[in-house]
Amino acid sequence: MEKSIADGPPVRLTDSDHHEYAPTFSPDGGTVVYTTWSDNDLGVIHQVLLTGGTPAKLTTRPGHYFTPRYSPDGSRIVYRRGTGNSLRGYLYGTDPGLYWMPPPARHNV
Repeated sequence: MEKSIADGPPVRLTDSDHHEYAPTFSPDGGTVVYTTWSDNDLGVIHQVLLTGGTPAKLTTRPGHYFTPRYSPDGSRIVYRRGTGNSLRGYLYGTDPGLYWMPPPARHNV
C-alpha cells in the first residue's frame, strides 16, 4: 500500500531484528502474512494486523519458508518450504514442497 506525501511519512508495520520478506495482504486487507530470516531462528512465517502490533508466529518448525499467500477466501495460507542453499545452509531443509495452514483467528494476532 502506498501513501502519498500528503498523508505523512510511511509507518513501519513491524518491529523486528530479522530480515523480512514476501509480504502479502489478506483478501479483506486486515492482515499481512510474511516470512522472516535470521541465522539463529532460520525461516519463520508471521502474520500481523495491518494496524500493526505484535506479529503472530505461524510456524514452529525451523526451516526455509517462502512466498506465503492467502487463498482467495482467506481460509488458508499457502507457502513453500525449501531445502536451503549454500548461503542459508541446508540444516532443516527437509520435506520441501507446497504446504497450507489455516490462518490464526484475528483476536490471536
